Parts: sequence; C-alpha cells; structure tokens
Amino acid sequence: MHRFRWRVSAGHEVLAYISGVKLRDFYMDPRACAHAFREGRRKLKGIFGEDLRLPRISVPALSYGHISCLGAEIVFPADTAPVPQPVYSSIEEGIRSLCKKRDFSECRLFKHYLRVYRYLKSEFPEENVSLYGFGYEGPITSALLLRGPGFLTDIYR
Repeated sequence: MHRFRWRVSAGHEVLAYISGVKLRDFYMDPRACAHAFREGRRKLKGIFGEDLRLPRISVPALSYGHISCLGAEIVFPADTAPVPQPVYSSIEEGIRSLCKKRDFSECRLFKHYLRVYRYLKSEFPEENVSLYGFGYEGPITSALLLRGPGFLTDIYR
C-alpha cells in the first residue's frame, strides 16, 4: 500500500498578504519585499510545516517587464496585481516605435528591479536569489498590452 503524499506551494502574492505587506510595496520597496519573504516564509512554514515548498527568493514576478522597456507604464495599485497601460494609439504608431533600437538597461523599471535584486542578495546571502521575475509575454499578448483593446480591431480598419 502506498502512503498518500502531497505538497503545498505558495506564490509571491501570498507572501505579501501573510506578512502584512501591500502588493505595491512588495513590488516597489526592497525592504518591504525582503520582509515579505522573511516573514511570509516563516509564517507559511509554521502553518504547513515541511510539506510546504517555500517560494524562491527573487524579484517580484512581473510578466510585463519587457513592455515597460518598450515604453509602457506599469501601474502598481496598493492591493492588486500590476496593470500595464497601453502606450500606442494605433498599430502603425506601435510598429514605428518598436522598429527603433532600445536599450532595456536604461528602463526605469528595469533599473528598479536590478536594485531590488541586489538588495535581496544582500539580505539573503545564503539563498540563490533570482532575477527571473522581470518577465515577458509572447508577441500577441505584448501587442495587446502595448496597444490596448484597439489592437483587436485594428485589422478591420
């Protein structure tokens, strides 16, 4: 007879919630982010014990990092997930803009994420801190996020 096994995991949002950190602060304040990892992981371990797969320490997961580097503003509400704001008024404007050379390392949000990464590395020297959270989407999702819902109707003009 096999023994029943189970595993529990938790995402970054859970860490923020259980540690009392606002989501905006988790994303934007390196100290709050570190607190959420430290306190949130401790509390989760207390609730679930050894069956819990603790979240890896990393910059907060953000699927919209690349579109920020392409010019979109990302809004960080206090208690909800980040929201990208469309930046192009037409598909033609988007294509013209995207044909220009860009240096992602000059993006304000990327620089912020790099600072958070460095801070987390200093706070958790024994951990393998990751920068994987500054993510990307595929081309259609990116176009929709950069152009907004107008992207879906542009082809019918």
